[in-house]
This record gives sequence, C-alpha cells and structure tokens, in this order.
Amino acid sequence: MTDVRKRAPKTAAKDDSPSVDASKDATSPVARAEKVTGAPAGRPVIPRFVVAKLLFFSFLLFALPLVTYYGTLNKVFNGNTNLSAISAVVVANVVVIAFVIVAFMENDDDLKREEKAKKGKSS
Repeated sequence: MTDVRKRAPKTAAKDDSPSVDASKDATSPVARAEKVTGAPAGRPVIPRFVVAKLLFFSFLLFALPLVTYYGTLNKVFNGNTNLSAISAVVVANVVVIAFVIVAFMENDDDLKREEKAKKGKSS
C-alpha cells in the first residue's frame, strides 16, 4: 500500500574547492590585520578601530535624535511635535551620512597606526 524507501546515509563529500589563503599576500589589509590582532588565518578579522567607530556612531544614532526631539519640542518649536520629529529625523540622517563618509575615508593608515602601536607595546 505505502511504499517506504530506505535511503542510504549520505557520506561526507570531499571538498575539492581551492582554498584562498589571505596570509600568502603579506601586503593585503587582511593579512596585516591578522598580524595585528593575532587571529588565526581563515577567520574574519575586524580591527578594533572599526568596531570602536561602529559603536561610537551607533551611540550617536541612538542618542542625538532623542536629545534633538525633546530638546526642540518645547524650547524651539513650542510644543509642535511634527517639527520636532522632523528635526530628529534630519539629525539621524546627518549621523548616518557622517558614518558613511568616515567609512569611505578610512584607509590603511589607520591599520598601519594600529600595527605600530602594537609593536611599540610588545617591545
């Protein structure tokens, strides 16, 4: 009546794909970041200054619109919530645009500076 088929267990297939090793190219930013952070090869490396910038702008994106809204609600716009909300949205967009500009202007100089700082500490 019902046809029950037994399936053979799947065996692990051998991965024949070539692996990419970023540590072979010593001039790549990933390789230099691996040296700075000491993370093993193959793991994603996020330098500390990148995380610090992200946390800083995240805090600004949280705090500045709230401060702007409540700060302008009664002092600038005399209780007009629409204008106060618009000003908070403008401030939030300014923070996002500033983060994008800082992210695009970030270059290897920050990574080199962190390398020098780490070498100075270990000496």
